[in-house]
Amino acid sequence: MDTQPVESIFDYLYAELPKALQEQRTSATIKAMTGGSHHES
Repeated sequence: MDTQPVESIFDYLYAELPKALQEQRTSATIKAMTGGSHHES
């Protein structure tokens, strides 16, 4: 199974992303692109 991009979970859960989660989606995408881990703060 191929690894999916981190933003796909947001796309899967929400047909229209709530405004409150837009910043979280952006941060997760940027962190994933830079090789970040969910264990980093």
